[in-house]
Amino acid sequence: MKMKMKFSFLVAVLMVFSATGWAANIAPDATITTTSGEYVWSGHTEYFHVEFVADGDTAFNGLAAWCSERGASSTSTFEVTLEWDSAVTIDQIKLYNAGADGSSSNTSDFRYQVSSDGSVWTDVANSAVTGNTSQVCTFDLATAITTEYLRLYITEPVSTDIREHARVAEIEVYEVPEPATLGLLSLGGIAGLIRRRK
Repeated sequence: MKMKMKFSFLVAVLMVFSATGWAANIAPDATITTTSGEYVWSGHTEYFHVEFVADGDTAFNGLAAWCSERGASSTSTFEVTLEWDSAVTIDQIKLYNAGADGSSSNTSDFRYQVSSDGSVWTDVANSAVTGNTSQVCTFDLATAITTEYLRLYITEPVSTDIREHARVAEIEVYEVPEPATLGLLSLGGIAGLIRRRK
């Protein structure tokens, strides 16, 4: 009886995880580039590199974060592009900004875009944000998207009237796992329960 109850519970848990997925942050697997430059502070070229947006450090400490060159005009835009070796299917993006909640240093206006070739970009539906002051911005896609390129496109780097640097501490991109992966994980969980029962 106990075994039957444990098995039923495990099946229920697996059904929940199959619906939500064992999502993995795949940003570190991407090649990360920018056309917006990297700010050089007092000759220190070791700071503010764009690849720092996927180094696992979500705190903007002036070292392990990206800071662009200063915008040339009031219409300057900024971008960070992630490119994977092959197409990935994603359903969540998390952006970690430069300041604490409520800070004007946080990325104000931005949206996400996808591309199949890195040249022609399409806005991700409902991804546009304006007037943001939050340090962490989580975007859950209503429908998962398959793409090889993802771009963070910033139209207003800070929520002030001046044209400033764009600052990003970290970008996390979560992939929807393949059904085969979910199946293997499910079988592994069942096998583990049976072994413990024995």
